[in-house]
Amino acid sequence: MLLAASVVVGRSPWDSLEDELIEALEENKASSNHERSQDLSRDLPVPERTKNEDKTWEPLHRLFLTFDDGPLLCTGRILDLLAESRQKATFFVIGRNLERSKFRDLAIRALREGHDIGNHSYTHPNFSTVSAPRAEMEIFKTHEIINGLVRETGVDHARQNLFFRFPYGNGGSIYNYAACRKTLASLGYRVAWWDLDTWDWRMELGWFKKNSIKVIASLKKAKPRDVVLLHDRVKTSEHLPEMLDVLRTQKLVSIPLSDYDEAMERKADVDVLIDQLELLSPRRIDCAKSAAASMRDLRSYRKNFLVGSIGKVPKGSSNYHSHFRSSLPH
Repeated sequence: MLLAASVVVGRSPWDSLEDELIEALEENKASSNHERSQDLSRDLPVPERTKNEDKTWEPLHRLFLTFDDGPLLCTGRILDLLAESRQKATFFVIGRNLERSKFRDLAIRALREGHDIGNHSYTHPNFSTVSAPRAEMEIFKTHEIINGLVRETGVDHARQNLFFRFPYGNGGSIYNYAACRKTLASLGYRVAWWDLDTWDWRMELGWFKKNSIKVIASLKKAKPRDVVLLHDRVKTSEHLPEMLDVLRTQKLVSIPLSDYDEAMERKADVDVLIDQLELLSPRRIDCAKSAAASMRDLRSYRKNFLVGSIGKVPKGSSNYHSHFRSSLPH
């Protein structure tokens, strides 16, 4: 939970604000359900074999496959499979990985093949355990490295380095998150969360029964416009053909996040609160700590979109994945 480090137990002086926020979020929820019910299909490039095999082919619906924690050696295989199926994805890269030539080359290849590159911090720390200056450094450093890659490849800069994804899906305390939000805004970033977590990292765990079957089956829940969370992992690369087949049977095709419609963005509870505090209180963000208690009844609204953000953390899904601790690239 984004506010885990800043929630205060007890009554809040912001009770009236809380009521207004709940009402606004209910309206957002209803609006979101209505919009997602609309036909979101769009004509997109489709593999010839798909047209030949399926005589009842219809224009595919778009979603967004995203891969975290790369580039790593397995990224090459992932790129091969995406090329074969003519799908595009977004890779959220770790800055220090890009300082190794073999991994840097894979990022360059991804850019040249039409994929998006996003910022996933420099060392992949848990933002709830680092200071605001350290968090800002993590964002800035990787931002500059990615910009260097974009200049080197000559791809359209307007379509790259547009999104940031918090390591572990954790933005830290409300104070750190507010500081990061200002930094991200200054760099033109939007925050990328997700609609569907495949839990593909579990395929690396030998004790997790039927792991690959469950991960592959999770793609059956994918819907148009969903942001799907995957990782640069060996097992993910091995089972990606089956995952792509599931999407194909549902007439879903992946495109880069740079094609995401900004009109679909939503404000989430934490961002609404920060906006109201900055507007109403002369103490601005310092009041956030005491006002955080007013958020305790809004936790069920985690499905709402974040301001300047895309995707949502699914209900029941932890936004802090402990598996990353043991699987960080060296």
